[in-house]
Amino acid sequence: MSNNLNPKFNYLKRVTSTLTIILLCLGLISFPASSDTPPTYPINTVVELCDEINEPSNVRFQRFGNVVKSNKGWLVSEKLDLQIDHNVLSQQEKNNLSRFANLLQERKIVLILVPTPPRGLVFNDKMATLVTDFDENTLNTQFSRLLADIKPLGKIINTFDLAAKLPNNLFYKSSFDWTPSGAKWYTEKIADFITQSDSKNLATFAATPTGQLSASGAIRSYAESICNFILEPEYSANFTITKNSDKNSSAFNIALLGDRLAQQERFQFAELLAASTASTVLNYAQSESSHQWGWLQLIDDIVNKNVDVSTIVWQFQANQGFASNALFRQLIAVLNERCSIDTATVDTSFAINMNSPSTEVLMTNKAARFSSSMMAELTFINAQVKSVELKLWFDNGSDTKASLSHALQSAGDTLFYIDFLSLNVPKDVHLLALEINNTKLVTNTSRDSINAELKLCSGQ
Repeated sequence: MSNNLNPKFNYLKRVTSTLTIILLCLGLISFPASSDTPPTYPINTVVELCDEINEPSNVRFQRFGNVVKSNKGWLVSEKLDLQIDHNVLSQQEKNNLSRFANLLQERKIVLILVPTPPRGLVFNDKMATLVTDFDENTLNTQFSRLLADIKPLGKIINTFDLAAKLPNNLFYKSSFDWTPSGAKWYTEKIADFITQSDSKNLATFAATPTGQLSASGAIRSYAESICNFILEPEYSANFTITKNSDKNSSAFNIALLGDRLAQQERFQFAELLAASTASTVLNYAQSESSHQWGWLQLIDDIVNKNVDVSTIVWQFQANQGFASNALFRQLIAVLNERCSIDTATVDTSFAINMNSPSTEVLMTNKAARFSSSMMAELTFINAQVKSVELKLWFDNGSDTKASLSHALQSAGDTLFYIDFLSLNVPKDVHLLALEINNTKLVTNTSRDSINAELKLCSGQ
């Protein structure tokens, strides 16, 4: 009898095994993973966008790098989510930051820095499932180096020191932007930092849920324009802010600097900061990087006594690295009250031939008394200049170059400031001549010549 059953039994085993394999492949049945063994199937599946988006020949590829999309709604940029474009600062550059911080302290102004980390660090577990060569250790190292470099400037709010486990809704999946909840979380932490107390105890405002705020921003626009289709929308809970009091009871007058996260009203960051600190907040943030987070206008207003601030909060996205040293060289000169307070200023006027590669300006004998601690104020009259390159000649035979690309605009004029000490020129040398090269205008308008003025004065 057993001889008759064995062939049938073996046949049934083969049929059952075959059906099981088919069902497994179709995903109609599954087995729970052992508690000791994680599941081997991917949580996120990469979805093809279009071939053009990851082509190096694409002009905007240089900014975003490879872009990856998942079936779970993630949209990830290789360069802006998984890298930090920051070069370690030299000791001279760090000294410049310290000088700038000291000038703020002399005015009794506290600077608080809020470098928002790239999403690769915030959602590191998700990125590991999407990008096979994601190097979290390198990204962590880059972020730590950036924090170490900006330490001389002031107090740093490090996101990863604020909580043992970060909220999972700080940023959108398909955008670099923080969500309304993320903006609120950051402002409450900043308020704790400023007031040295629990901001919840201030009880200055209430956040009432009201609808949803959709994701937007650069990476979504980039993917949609390159691939010519509309991404599925992503929403995050929004809210309205209700102040418990119309009066500001705090002694803090806060100036807010930052990029689009701080500048755009849709995130309510400035309003949240004002409510959570019971303070007046002046929002200088600029979404355009060319405006350098609003620094130039704020410092000019401080020097001209247009505003009275006790605290500066500077938010910036760490994935773009740190501001160029040229910006702080200019800010130092502006905080030093520029050349207007020096009664012995040397003033030289000249014309720049825009059809010539360079213009040379010889300094008068009166300028010989100035040493490496002097400053210079270079003004282009009735011209909007984007950038200029300088070469400075000194009486000991040495020379140095400087690129100026961040300027103040005043009544149609462009003002650049040169802080000689931050250029690390030799001590006890005197300026003999100034060579002006590659003067670039903001617009493509054609000019044959531009009138300019150079002032030299003593610095600190």
